[in-house]
Amino acid sequence: MNRPTELHLQAIKRILRYIKGTLEYGVMYQARMGGLIGYTDSDYARDTDDRRSTSGYVFMLSNGAVSWLSKKQPIVTLSTTEAEFVAAAGCSSQAIWLMRVLEKLGCASKEGVTIYCDNSSTMVEASTSITSQFTQLCELQYSSTKSTFGIRARLSKGPDFQFESDR
Repeated sequence: MNRPTELHLQAIKRILRYIKGTLEYGVMYQARMGGLIGYTDSDYARDTDDRRSTSGYVFMLSNGAVSWLSKKQPIVTLSTTEAEFVAAAGCSSQAIWLMRVLEKLGCASKEGVTIYCDNSSTMVEASTSITSQFTQLCELQYSSTKSTFGIRARLSKGPDFQFESDR
């Protein structure tokens, strides 16, 4: 940063206050490295003002959370399947990045990553090679999802879990 402003200084002070207040907190990891597991979900058109859905994911490594997100989707989706597919696309992008980081650290699992999704239609759309009208609509912006699940990620039917966005 060439020219930090007062706003930057305030942000740094806020971060340092947060760290000071949470020194006793932590994420406990097992000594043995477990595989990377992701969970993804979305709500469908929950926001009544703009009808956009919220995506969420969390990645666990050795029973500890290493990456998570809850964010409003950038588009208005037309179905629950599409909303879940958009969430899975964001999750798959993060899975690719996390797998690359683990590979560079020498901790990558040969099995890749398992991503749990609670929407059966999304799992079918992500794993099938058949192109439907739905996948044509999603393919341009979210084409990485299908290729990710075909290479080193497995999309599996997850438990009927709920993110905070579902409540």
